Amino acid sequence: MQRSVAKILTTHVGSLPFLSLDRGVAVGDQSQLAGDVAAIVARQREIGIDIINEGEYAKGGDWLRYMQNRFGGFTEISVADEKPLIERGKDREQFADFYKYASERGTLFYTPGAQIAKKRPVQACTGSVSYVGQAELKKEIDVTRAIAGADNVFLTSTAPGSLEVYRCNRHYKSDEEYVFALAEAMRVEYEAIAVAGLILQIDDATRFMGSHWHGYGAYRFSRPLRAADRGA
Repeated sequence: MQRSVAKILTTHVGSLPFLSLDRGVAVGDQSQLAGDVAAIVARQREIGIDIINEGEYAKGGDWLRYMQNRFGGFTEISVADEKPLIERGKDREQFADFYKYASERGTLFYTPGAQIAKKRPVQACTGSVSYVGQAELKKEIDVTRAIAGADNVFLTSTAPGSLEVYRCNRHYKSDEEYVFALAEAMRVEYEAIAVAGLILQIDDATRFMGSHWHGYGAYRFSRPLRAADRGA
């Protein structure tokens, strides 16, 4: 990873706006994924971002939904219609005036099209959690390395505590045991990204929405990541 004593290196959160709203990844078509990734990589380098990624295009532009088919042990369920999670959280209570003002002005998010989904599929854990997304993960890593390389390039993944939010536990004896199982399954993804020579960024957005599981299981994958960093 690049370091500098001459300037502050620039990067970003991971998810970037679609460059086109009527084709490609924006409409769920990944047949031109390589071209879309090449365009967003070129744009980042053009404006001078130091540490870049594929814009999460290889994830369909969504840091949570991409995991929908990468876990085994889950069943999709129907839930009562309620306020979306993105519209809840302790910060919305504490800074209610700001959120009201920004929502009324339409400036809360920069959301071209429907890139940020308000409603998401909800699953229940009904069996032992496993990681079954190796093929999709390989495609994600391969397209990123082929187009952007590996130097100063990162890929995002999601923290166990954030993955628990839309996936209720109906299998494990305790929620703690459940979140640890999520962490153990996600080790596959974390290690694969690190072994590929890419910078691993783990997103835990729900820690600011009142989730009490953020950081849980961190030590469950810290050891294998250190091993991967050593080339073990």
